Amino acid sequence: MLWLFVILGIVGLVSALSGIARGLEARRGLVRPATSIALFAAAWAFSHESLWGWVSMLAGILLESVRRIVLAMSGGRAATSPATTETVKPPAVELPRPAPLDPSPPAPARENAKDETRGPSPPMLTSHVLLRESWHLAPAAFLASLRRVGERRIEAVETGETLDEADFRVEQISLRLRYEAAPVGARELEEAASQSWDWPDALGNTSRHLARVAICTSVPKYGDARGDEPSCEQVLRLHTRAQMALAEFAPVVAIHWPSSRRLVSPTSLPQSLATSGALDLARATCLVFRGFPLTGEEHGSFLCDTVGLHSFGLADAELVRAGEPDSSISDALHQYARESLETPSRRLSDFPSPPDRFGQWTLRRADARFPPARMVLRFKPPA
Repeated sequence: MLWLFVILGIVGLVSALSGIARGLEARRGLVRPATSIALFAAAWAFSHESLWGWVSMLAGILLESVRRIVLAMSGGRAATSPATTETVKPPAVELPRPAPLDPSPPAPARENAKDETRGPSPPMLTSHVLLRESWHLAPAAFLASLRRVGERRIEAVETGETLDEADFRVEQISLRLRYEAAPVGARELEEAASQSWDWPDALGNTSRHLARVAICTSVPKYGDARGDEPSCEQVLRLHTRAQMALAEFAPVVAIHWPSSRRLVSPTSLPQSLATSGALDLARATCLVFRGFPLTGEEHGSFLCDTVGLHSFGLADAELVRAGEPDSSISDALHQYARESLETPSRRLSDFPSPPDRFGQWTLRRADARFPPARMVLRFKPPA
C-alpha cells in the first residue's frame, strides 16, 4: 500500500501548496491549506505502516477536497456584494463620452425637496498613495518636491522627522499627510479596479502593496472657480501635485480614491495635471460615471449615476432610462457634474434636466440605489 500512500500524499500536498499561493496573493484563506500541509506532514511522520499515518493522510485529503469544492462553488473567491445591500450589485459599465452640450436646456421641475444651496461644511477629501514597500519620507524633501511640481504656496504647519503625520497649508486649504503601515483591503481594491476602466492592469499592479500615505484636505467652504474660496479644481490639483511629489521618491504603485472606488496609475498624474477645467480633472482622478443593467420589473432598463461628487459635499446624480444609455444621458450627467464642481453653491432648482421631447423631468433627493451609500439627486422622467 506504499504506492497509494505516496500518490495521495503528493496530490494532496500539491493541492495544499497551490492553496497557500492563492491565499498569499489574496491575503486570506490560508488556514485550511496550512492545516492540510500539517496533516500531510504528520502522515509522513507516522508512515504508511501506522494507523495514525493513514488517519492523518485521509484527513488531509478530505480537508483539501472540501476546500476545493467550496472554492469551485464560490467561483474562486468570496462574494463581493457590499454590506449595504442584500442584493448582488451587477457589474458597472462605463458610460459613453459626452457630446457637445446644449448651452441653454430647459430647467427641470422639482419634487419633494427644499430649494437651498449646498451644505456649508464639506467633508474631508481623501486620496491614498499606495506603496510597494514601507517608506518614510522627510517633510523637507516632500516640500521641495511639491514646489518643483508647481505648488509654491505650500507652508509647513506641524511636521516631525518623518511623514508618519504632517500638516501643511495652502492659503485656505489644510493638507494633512498620514503614513499607514497597512494595505487597502482586498475587496475594496477589487471593487475599485472594476471601476478603473482606463487602467486594465489596476488590480495586478496594486494587489501586493504593503502600505499607503493618506492625503487629506479640508476647506471651510468650496467656492466658485473665480471666487475667494478654494474651488473644487484647486483642491484636486493640490491632491494631484502631492501625489506626484511622493511618486518622485517613494515606491508608488497606484493612487486610490476611496470615496469613488477608483484606482489611478501614477504614470497618468502629469497628464491629469495638464487637463483644463474642473470636470476633466475630476474625470481623471476622483469622479466615475457608471451604468448598471437592471433586473426584475425593470429588466431592459439601465440605472446611470455618478460617484465622487459626494466627496465635495455635493449630491451625486442618478437616473433610470429604458434601454442602454446613449450620449444624451452622458450629456446630462456630465453637464450636471460640471456645473456642480464649478458652482458648488448653486441652488438645485437651477440645474438643467436631461433633454427630452416629451416634457420636463423632475428632480428629487434620494438615497443612492447602488453603493457607496450617499445622497443623490434623482432625475425622474416625465409621466
